[in-house]
Amino acid sequence: MVNVIINKHQKLYVIPCGKNGYSCYGFDVLFKKVNNLCKALQVENTCKRKGTMKVYNLYAKLLHIAQNSSKRYDFDLYKPFIGHEGARVEILYTYGETERGILGKSTGFIPCHILLKQKRSNGGGAISNDSIKSFRFIDCNEEGKRC
Repeated sequence: MVNVIINKHQKLYVIPCGKNGYSCYGFDVLFKKVNNLCKALQVENTCKRKGTMKVYNLYAKLLHIAQNSSKRYDFDLYKPFIGHEGARVEILYTYGETERGILGKSTGFIPCHILLKQKRSNGGGAISNDSIKSFRFIDCNEEGKRC
């Protein structure tokens, strides 16, 4: 088991990975993932307070169950984007930033939409459903475009 560190100041779970690396989950993001996994797996969420190790440990347990279920869970996909993978999109986020790119979808048993910077990109950043204020598809009127 990895030694997860709770950074209360930044409201993050800091998760060591690799030799010298780490990954992070915000308290709100991980709590939402726990709620979604509980709903998908039909398990009661016993955690009521964000930012605790109890929440992280429940997440790890639920993730293990979901991974071994041989199912795919689509709760991290942004519903209006489903079926539009490959289209160019402009997204205005709730925090004011605007990004353009090609809409993609991650692989795995809990896929999410990602924003690819170029057609040649091997990966991109996850698009958080809660952070989208508005979006528009770009170049949708050209023949052959998927929108």
